[in-house]
Amino acid sequence: MVRHNQSCGATHVKRLTMMACAAVFLIAVSNNTWSADTYSYVSSIGSYGSDDGQFIQPIGVAIDSSGYIYVSDTYNYRVQRFSYGGTYQIQWGSSGSDSGEFSLAQGIAVDTSGYVYVSDTGNHRIQKFYRDGTYSLEWGGSGSSASYFANPRGIALDSSGNVYVADTDNHRIQKFSSTGGYVTQWGSYGTGNSLLQYPYAVAVSSSGYAYVADTANNRIQVFSTTGSYVGQWGSAGTGDGQFNVPSGIAVDSSGNVFVADTHNDRIQKFDANGNYVTQWGAYGTGNGQFNGPSAVAVDTSGNVYVTDSSNHRVQKFSIGDSTANTNNCYIATAAYGSYLDAHVQVLRSFRDRYLLSNEPGRVLVNLYYRFSPPIADYIREREYAKTAVRVMLTPLVFGIEYPLISAGLLIGLVLLPCQRRRRRGGNVQTPR
Repeated sequence: MVRHNQSCGATHVKRLTMMACAAVFLIAVSNNTWSADTYSYVSSIGSYGSDDGQFIQPIGVAIDSSGYIYVSDTYNYRVQRFSYGGTYQIQWGSSGSDSGEFSLAQGIAVDTSGYVYVSDTGNHRIQKFYRDGTYSLEWGGSGSSASYFANPRGIALDSSGNVYVADTDNHRIQKFSSTGGYVTQWGSYGTGNSLLQYPYAVAVSSSGYAYVADTANNRIQVFSTTGSYVGQWGSAGTGDGQFNVPSGIAVDSSGNVFVADTHNDRIQKFDANGNYVTQWGAYGTGNGQFNGPSAVAVDTSGNVYVTDSSNHRVQKFSIGDSTANTNNCYIATAAYGSYLDAHVQVLRSFRDRYLLSNEPGRVLVNLYYRFSPPIADYIREREYAKTAVRVMLTPLVFGIEYPLISAGLLIGLVLLPCQRRRRRGGNVQTPR
């Protein structure tokens, strides 16, 4: 009987030692932070052609809240939709001027309800569809009066669902309701403050500022959403903060501004006030190189998508180490609905500090990212799968976020069986 208690005590000590080590590990993990200013190539979609998933000079790209990728396949006269992992799903459109047809579709945007807005440039109109390609409505026509267009290109939405259109050859921005009702406009031809020359793109921040790619003036101008001039930055050139035909623009959830600097074959990033942050890209056909990047979009995970038009593809970039695709917590993001969710951030912190800091961990992460995108696509489209994954991930997230409490619970679970065995052993009567 005594030998039994000693054995239990030895096991108990070993388990306590393991739990103490785990607690120290979890405490260290909970203090982790991550930051990076460089963007690395992740993947690309498309090649030259007219088959499913191929492009001919795609111009526009947009990402919805579920991670679906929409591409204006301009010279195939259609819109294509892809999964978050880049798998082709559906397409709609053909060449023509009837409802649902296009003449050089360029700008594209998606609202929170899943409606897709397309600048049908050659037909001088905006068309609205549901995410499955079902036609909804249209507005516009060729002209210079309010609600008419002359080769509209870029399109953007604000948090209230208002639609902003870069009415390029009319040198102005027009604002509409989600059903095409005219609201206001600003801009006219010129080089002074608030004047525009062939604006190709517009983006609206969550803070209520409209950023306009004033393309022929090689600058970015900032306005309120009612059209009041706020400021500008940029000039013609190849230096940091300079442009050569800026054609695309996007704003992330932190207010950072991304510009497709088309003829410089690069993407430039600025803060909300126009201060230069970083850039990437150069002319070429390799990964991370461009030939006429025309549009840029940012998803809720902070990944950046670029229509590399003359290379007939869309490239995806993430911030940080490209060998691990460090922004893409595919499965957790699918389960919790956003990469900005607090649970996903905790898991990312664990990965960045402890898995990416050693070679075995990096191998494991790379294997995960190789096979997880289709699993994430499956989870994203099924509510029961989201719930199941959240249930499975919750103990792990709790353990990382509250290491001391978790360590205490684990130690208690280890002690309980031993305590029960000791009580049973104490009740055994020793034979005389």
